[in-house]
Amino acid sequence: MAARGARIQFIKVGWEPDGTFPLGLPNPLLPENRAYTAEAVRRSGADLGLAWDGDFDRCFFFDESGAFIEGYYLVGLLAGLFLEKIPGAAIVHDPRLTWNTIDLVERAGGRPVVSKTGHVFMKAALLAAAESRYGPAALKAEHLDGLSLEMPEWRFNLRASNTEPLIRLNLESRGRPDLVVEKVAELEALIRSFGASEK
Repeated sequence: MAARGARIQFIKVGWEPDGTFPLGLPNPLLPENRAYTAEAVRRSGADLGLAWDGDFDRCFFFDESGAFIEGYYLVGLLAGLFLEKIPGAAIVHDPRLTWNTIDLVERAGGRPVVSKTGHVFMKAALLAAAESRYGPAALKAEHLDGLSLEMPEWRFNLRASNTEPLIRLNLESRGRPDLVVEKVAELEALIRSFGASEK
């Protein structure tokens, strides 16, 4: 891993957008689509290779020999880094392969939480946690767009973005700015415990 302040040189290949996809379907999960990046890593002597899919919502890694690194192993590595910043946080992972992830997350002091594959489902798990915590005291609950819970003196809407890796929180009170500050802090802590972003 590069030291803080280390200089990084990027070597870009296949970087210009081209909707005709001259290099084939932009999906590095397909073994036949990995050779281009693997060869670029070997040819340049790079320490690491990165390849994105067509809409840039997934990133794939190659080691210094050009070998493809399964995403399963990256979850545990990244979990350790996030848990250094947010000790005890929940690390949401999918159910395809789990033992390595669970072991590394628990060893790093985190809480592994299984969810369906995809950030939309992972953010939904954050909503099953907010409702569990605040739902019993709510006068009204709605699921029209995310989760809306109404208490006697305050209410909030917690919504997962469908297009960005964000969680949006809106909170209001009946003339209690102190309550707004208190509850925003609580909900932000819950959001951070899932390693999610808030905006």
